[in-house]
Amino acid sequence: MNFYVGRFRGIERREFEVEVITPLFLGGADPKKAELRAPSIKGAMRFWWRALHPHLSLRALKEKEAEIFGDAGEKSGKSKIRIRISKDLLYDGKSKKNPIPHRNVTFGFPCFNPGQIFSIKIFGTDKVFDMFQIVSILGGLGKRSRRGFGSFMVTKIDGTDIKKTTTTETILNFIQGIVGERFTSDNVRIIRTDKAHGDYPYIKRIEVGPAPFKTSGELLATIGQASHDNNSDYTGFARGQSRFSSPIYVSVIRSDLDNGYKPIITTLNIAFKPDSRNHGKDTSENFKKDIFSGGQR
Repeated sequence: MNFYVGRFRGIERREFEVEVITPLFLGGADPKKAELRAPSIKGAMRFWWRALHPHLSLRALKEKEAEIFGDAGEKSGKSKIRIRISKDLLYDGKSKKNPIPHRNVTFGFPCFNPGQIFSIKIFGTDKVFDMFQIVSILGGLGKRSRRGFGSFMVTKIDGTDIKKTTTTETILNFIQGIVGERFTSDNVRIIRTDKAHGDYPYIKRIEVGPAPFKTSGELLATIGQASHDNNSDYTGFARGQSRFSSPIYVSVIRSDLDNGYKPIITTLNIAFKPDSRNHGKDTSENFKKDIFSGGQR
């Protein structure tokens, strides 16, 4: 077996301790059990990496993505990133949560609960480590992650406590560590400033909620109700075999400074499939306003 030393040149290791912020619906082969899996983490990192790089041509994007995350071809091969779970999440065999908290339903998904802690070791570069931080802020893991579920926060890096307050400046610093100065901030939102190539869900704008909610459950219910009240093709749909993931990605952060929970809303480029369908009214801005106002728009 050949060992290609060059593929791991410049690779370092960081260990991240992570706290679950909202119920995490993440599973494996057994649908009755919640399970943390390294491929799910890498998949989330790959999604957000792609969303940050529309300045690349489609060809360059695919080549660079394959170089970092790997592909099935002979040219790039295995990923340069390795993720190991050093402290796993243990499912208690009974925890389930309502995935649509604005409604009373009789079913629930198996989940890991808020407050549970896990640790992962990532072998990569500084940009890879910043990428994981971006996932912890803008995204989440598992089902319903675009509606605030599966949110998590980094609490320690290599055993050292880190600052647990997220601002637009914090987010912008991580983004610039990955792609340079392709975004700007006005302390309220972060906006892409360069030209995008291709038509896929890349990041256009990031906004942090102006005021905290007392509990994560209250915020999740507000997100769910806002989604229901502003349902349209522009906030995602599923019709028969036709599905379109929401281009409005809502995550939840805990702000120790504000003593509460805030939504972070990332607006992605809307990339409908080319067809003759009339997509109707765009309700995405009202959806965001209802979340930021606590449903009091």
